[in-house]
Amino acid sequence: MNDDAPAIEAWTGALATALQKALRLSNEAFAAELGVAPRTVAGWHASPDVTPSPVNQAALDTRLSRAPAGIHRRVAAASSTAGRDQARPAVVDAILVERSAREVSTDALEYTVGVGPHVLSLLRSRLIEVADRYNADPPAAVFLEIKAVRDTAVGLRQATRRPSELSDLHVVVGAAAALMGSMAFDLGQPRAAGTLARSATEFGDLAGHSSLVAWTFGLRATLAFWAGKTTAALRAIEGGLAAVDAGPQRVRLLYIAARAHAVAGDADAVAASLTAAARSAESSGDDHDELQDDIGGEFAFGPARADACAGAAWLEVGDGARAAAAVARTLASYELAALPVALAAGARLDLATALVMQGDLTGAAETLVPVLQLPAQQRSAALTSRMQRLRRQLRGHGDGGHPIAEATRTWCVDAGSLTV
Repeated sequence: MNDDAPAIEAWTGALATALQKALRLSNEAFAAELGVAPRTVAGWHASPDVTPSPVNQAALDTRLSRAPAGIHRRVAAASSTAGRDQARPAVVDAILVERSAREVSTDALEYTVGVGPHVLSLLRSRLIEVADRYNADPPAAVFLEIKAVRDTAVGLRQATRRPSELSDLHVVVGAAAALMGSMAFDLGQPRAAGTLARSATEFGDLAGHSSLVAWTFGLRATLAFWAGKTTAALRAIEGGLAAVDAGPQRVRLLYIAARAHAVAGDADAVAASLTAAARSAESSGDDHDELQDDIGGEFAFGPARADACAGAAWLEVGDGARAAAAVARTLASYELAALPVALAAGARLDLATALVMQGDLTGAAETLVPVLQLPAQQRSAALTSRMQRLRRQLRGHGDGGHPIAEATRTWCVDAGSLTV
């Protein structure tokens, strides 16, 4: 089964070599499986304490997650023999227990006869679990878990011909594809993310699920404006708004519209979108939304995320004061609600950039400390993009020699987005 979480908190050259030995692969074969150059593998042998880039960390996570239990045990033994953390075998054992539990859960779904309320409820619980863990666990591991949910739902379609059950299964398939698309972007694969997002829209439409359709159009808009394609982003937003008249999905789309207008450099349109979003939020009141209220996790869009969108939009058009105020509200919400670290990291990067705009390098450095402490596997492509923007802002203010500039440079080098 692919339903696994990586046993390694942070890969090193020694641990990558331990995995290679456990798989009994040559340098060339191991490099081919990971999608890296053979010299990269040789470099791990030569420098056992080196930390692979986040992209290579994700590749190692993925390869380990696909391995059977015996490989996990050999990695544990090899890493222990190599003088690594002696507690690691216990960590691997804990991972194996969790993995086995999820395998049994998946088997219970895949080998069921027919599809009924109990099976659909169990499948839905799995979807809720992965949506909730989206920003808490390493991206590569979560991606595989989401795919396992999607694959199970696809398989179960053969067990029923009831329209209502097929519709429920299509919702799960579409929601899983949407999460996979979002995660693919975090893993630095925008083309795959776009393919998955479009597929998610089709399944949402097939199920007649307007909320899911709107969410997927929001994702497509986000992917477009990150690529600098503002016209495509605004078209996607129009498609999403056509699916919902009110409610949290419409609010989310209007905030995403502000981000798209910001990329286009239209500050007036940013202000108009944010005003429309705030009014829509007020009029929505307690409108129930399945994605927002029942599934939640990555599908939830509350005030903290709204402020984060507003802050990012104001940052893009160069309004540091408004950006700092909005993102500060986001961080306050995160601290109160203990929301996912990755989301808070993005807000901190935006706040640091806004503070640099205002000349407050000391405040920016203090804000950045928790971000710099993030494990390598949680440093997504989106966070690295924000870090690069912070670097540009520092250079623009003539502060390229400040210690904070060196810290951001190190991050980007480790992420593989800069050369030494």
